[in-house]
Amino acid sequence: MLVDGAPREAAAVVIATGHRPPDDPLRSRWTGPRTRYVEDPWASLALSAIRADERVLLLGTGLTSVDVLLTL
Repeated sequence: MLVDGAPREAAAVVIATGHRPPDDPLRSRWTGPRTRYVEDPWASLALSAIRADERVLLLGTGLTSVDVLLTL
């Protein structure tokens, strides 16, 4: 139903809730410290701890990696 209360018919419904947090590709492979590993770049202030003069390894080829690259 819409605001006016009238029902609507549809052949399909899309529930677009956004994307889930990214999978961690190193979860089962990296046993070292994770203090400088950013698992979720969308987490609040996740990228702000990276200084402008630091070297960064960016894993990924999708739009999130491009967003992170442009943010840094």
